Amino acid sequence: MSTFDGGNLAPDVQELGERVLSLVTGVLRALELYELNNDTVQKLIGNLVDEVNSYAGVAGNNVALLTDDENIFLNEEFLRLERRAFEKVGRLRKMFGRLRVNEIAFYPGCTNESLTLFFERVHAGVRSPADRVKLGLPDDTMATLRFVPGLSKKGKTQEDKEGLALRLYATLVLLSRELLYQSTRQPFPPTVRLRRVLQRIVDLLDSHGDYVLALAHYAGNRDGLAGHLARSAVLAAALARTTGMEKRRIGRAALSVFVGHLPFARLGDSWSVATPERITKVYDEYMAMVLREGQFSGVSAWRLAMLHEAQAAAMKQKASYPGDLSTSFDGRLLAICTTYDRHCQGIGDATSASPAAAVASLAAQAKQLQGQEVCLWDWRIIAMFLRLTGPLPPGSLVRLEDGSYGVVRNRPEVVLIADHMGRAQAGLEGRDATEATPYNLPEELDIASALGWTEHPPEASDG
Repeated sequence: MSTFDGGNLAPDVQELGERVLSLVTGVLRALELYELNNDTVQKLIGNLVDEVNSYAGVAGNNVALLTDDENIFLNEEFLRLERRAFEKVGRLRKMFGRLRVNEIAFYPGCTNESLTLFFERVHAGVRSPADRVKLGLPDDTMATLRFVPGLSKKGKTQEDKEGLALRLYATLVLLSRELLYQSTRQPFPPTVRLRRVLQRIVDLLDSHGDYVLALAHYAGNRDGLAGHLARSAVLAAALARTTGMEKRRIGRAALSVFVGHLPFARLGDSWSVATPERITKVYDEYMAMVLREGQFSGVSAWRLAMLHEAQAAAMKQKASYPGDLSTSFDGRLLAICTTYDRHCQGIGDATSASPAAAVASLAAQAKQLQGQEVCLWDWRIIAMFLRLTGPLPPGSLVRLEDGSYGVVRNRPEVVLIADHMGRAQAGLEGRDATEATPYNLPEELDIASALGWTEHPPEASDG
């Protein structure tokens, strides 16, 4: 059965969900009995490829199965399955539980070869945690396994808020990477999940604001552009909240960081050192793709403005537009927060600086701009950013009176990470220290672990 909707014959979600569930669990079951090259396994994979690409040809979308407690969704729509189907759901949830994920997604353009590679990695990942790393990106398999925050209120745990913040950050970085990947294939990939995760992080700002800000200095610092956008977006959300923005609008203000920087995905690893000429070229190419694919009429003025203003910020222009046209409020938040993160991380021609030094640089800039007309770099919003962070932002490395080293985590709490000789603490110790001196990060000191963020942060699970 199909439904006629807006001129396109779209497959019934319930029927599609049942077929995809049967094929996925059929492959998982078959792999318990046969090798990947077995005819039965390959036939099931071939049928799954046909279902995904057939659906994509009509709806232009991915096919994603997500479980949340006892519920199962196809592309975020609840599936009402017959009782006999719940054995298949149980098989899927068992695999999800072993890999600490809750969604399997297949992308348009997948082939028998790409999904064979994907299921090979799934099968290996169930046995070995070391083989799970590649399952979160669709680069060569056109399929992913990942955690997505639940769609229903069921399944919530009493997880501590700091653990939840870590998991949400891990999810945000992963979604950022996927968004950048998809943006090289379509002008504006879906951002619903990004907005949902950002909103949950915004909710945490009320009770754990300092911890969220501390993570914004280190989370995803090995993830290139994806990490830069994730950190900057959280900073933008915190800054928007400080300005008194309505809570329902804060998520969109943070999303502007991602929307405005999608063209940078086309620069690959050279994004951080791109010249103004290269940035202009890639933004022109991106907008040409929007026009070429006939999607201009469906692109909001807000998205176009964010693209233009993010380009101006990346090129360090004083204003986004000529004449009296002012930069949008979201664009000004974007410019300040991305510039701050570039300073902290040493991105591009910026020298890596401590959070305290980056704040001092912004303070000097605000002083120079004070009294000038509103432009891309709004001195009043910079002043609010300084009020948010203070002279020693959460995440700063400091040196205490006895010479020991600590990290500002929840002001005025400092978490000790090394003694006066720079020797790492055997266990983390909190100390109330209202007077401390900012210190540039020595290579051998590990700040991120004091915040709970490691090279392999905890994957998000029910939260």
